[in-house]
This record gives sequence, structure tokens and C-alpha cells, in this order.
Amino acid sequence: MRGIFPVAARLLRNPWNSGLLPATVMAFATCGIAIFASEAAPEAPDPREEAERVIEKCRDAYGSTSEDRKPYCLKARVVLVSGNGEKLGGWFTRTWESKEKWREEIKTRNSIMIVVRSEDQTAVLKREAWTARDAAVSLALKGAGPFLPDMKIDEKDEVRCQHSQLSTGRVVTDVIVTPKEMGSEYAWRFDTTTGELLRRQSADGWATAYESRKNEDGLYLAEVMKYDGDRQISHWSATELSLVEVHDETAFSFPKGSSIGRACENDGSYPKVKKRVKPSYPPKARSKGMHGRVSFSILIDKKGNVVDCYAFHHSQEMFEKAGMEAVMGWRFEVPECLFAQAPVGYIVNFNFKMAR
Repeated sequence: MRGIFPVAARLLRNPWNSGLLPATVMAFATCGIAIFASEAAPEAPDPREEAERVIEKCRDAYGSTSEDRKPYCLKARVVLVSGNGEKLGGWFTRTWESKEKWREEIKTRNSIMIVVRSEDQTAVLKREAWTARDAAVSLALKGAGPFLPDMKIDEKDEVRCQHSQLSTGRVVTDVIVTPKEMGSEYAWRFDTTTGELLRRQSADGWATAYESRKNEDGLYLAEVMKYDGDRQISHWSATELSLVEVHDETAFSFPKGSSIGRACENDGSYPKVKKRVKPSYPPKARSKGMHGRVSFSILIDKKGNVVDCYAFHHSQEMFEKAGMEAVMGWRFEVPECLFAQAPVGYIVNFNFKMAR
């Protein structure tokens, strides 16, 4: 104890010249650096890697993928609400055994179309007149659930993830994608715990909400609702999705009187646009600084001509006429494997937005 007091006295008289305090401060600083270093926040995860993990968890939750589906039977219905309030409804039945063997039956209010694929041939039977209205319903029936949409993110796109808790208590993860080349920013929303897909929201106002149910193979999309802003424009719902082991082979026989042709290698084949006509901006809308959009269902014959057109959605009625005049001038190249289905349905969207 005797040796401690002289040291303390020297520190009190002149701490800096004592030669002791600097060493003491240095020792404390060194210790402090070690303490703070051990308590540093963990490094934030890479946004792209985190997004890929979230999407992969979602795919696992939904069981079968588009590349490896088990045989199934799907029954669904859809309701479209046009810009003028007209409602179009339809029903859909698909019996699917493999990519080379399936049958689809689409019923609208006025017509029926049956499509059967067996190996390398496709047969198509249309009863009554098939119009662009019917095509709008058909494409809406085939273009929604019950399987996950493509959620692939381009390597050039910017990605970030946000986590939040909804008023219901549900914890969600938003994967937000900013395209580098073209298109509006959009976001996928997932249930953080289960991986369930909840919503796709685009910065330009389009949104799709999803509700899921579960069968023996995992989750599937049972309800798909599309919106333009706050306005619902379609509601697709699965009334039945069942996995099957054995099919009645007569289900895949070609209907009597059907058109038969070579099957497409890819069932997602569509006509290719050869000529686009840009719609003129309505003078009244331009003078008022108005913007909007309109969506058309069209029918294309084997030669690539537009033979029928129906505006199944518009945000402002004045844009419909300008869009219809333009789309009737479009020309297409129709793959030969679609000749049996001709005239072929196709969707064209026009966005009317004044340059700043």
C-alpha cells in the first residue's frame, strides 16, 4: 500500500507530466475499442441474396412448380369488370396429365372453346361465334393461378427488401425491384413466416392481390384479384384443384369437328408483333392534362390481321376510341402451331401519359 500513495500524489499534482496518465488513457482507449468492436451491429445481408431466399421459401411453400407438376384437375371462374361497368364471366376446366397431354374447356356466356393436346398435335373446337369479348375472358381464365407467377429478377435490376408488421399482426417482407432498362418499379409482398405470396404492386398503379389455400401438395393460389388503382378489374377464383392419379383416356380424345394442327413446343406461344401503331392523344385529354390507360382484347387471323377488338378496361372513356383506331392497324406474325386456334386472342395495353 505504501507504494501506491506516491503514484497517486504525482497524478494529482501534474497528471500529464507524470507520465502515467497518458498510459492510463491509452490503456482505457484500447480497452474501449475492443468493447465497441465486440458490440458492433452485424453486417446487413446482401439485398439480392435476401430476396432470392424469400422467393425460394415461397416456391417451397407452394409445392409443385411449373416444371414438375403432378397430374391435376382444375376448375375456376373469372369475372371481368369493364370500364363502362359491364361484367363478363367465364368458367374454366383443365385436366392436365403432362406438358404433352392435357384438355381445356372454356365457357363464356355466349360460346365454348375446347382445346386438347395429345403428344405433338392440338385440336380446337369453338362452338358458336368466338369474339374478342370471349377471348378477353379466356385469357383472364388462363392467365391467373393456381400456380405461382414468374418471380425471376433480372441481374441488372436493383433490389431491396423491407420488413413490416400489418395492422392484423402479420409480419411481411416486401421485395422491391427497380428495373434498370425499362418498366416501373414494383414489389412482391410475402408472409415472412410462411412464405405465402400476398401481393404484387407496381408504381404505375397496377396491383394483384392473392389468397391461398392448401391441398395435399402444399399451398396454391385460390383467389387472384387485379386492380387499377383502387378499382378492381378482375376476380379469378379456383373452385376446385385436385391431384389425380389416373385419367379417363377418353378425356384426351379430339372432339368431333375440331380443327387439328401441330402442337407448339411451348404452350405459352403467342403471335409476334410485326407492326405497331401508336395511338393519337385525344385533344380534349391533352388540353386538360389528363392521362390514362386502356386495355384491348383482340382476335388475330392466320395472316396476322386484327379482325375483332374489345376494350375490356379503360381508366377514361375518351382514350378508348383513340386506342381502338390504333390497335386495328397492328400486324402480327402468327406461329403455324396456332393456326388451329385462329383467330387467336391477344391483349394490348396503351398508356396515355403526357411528356413533362
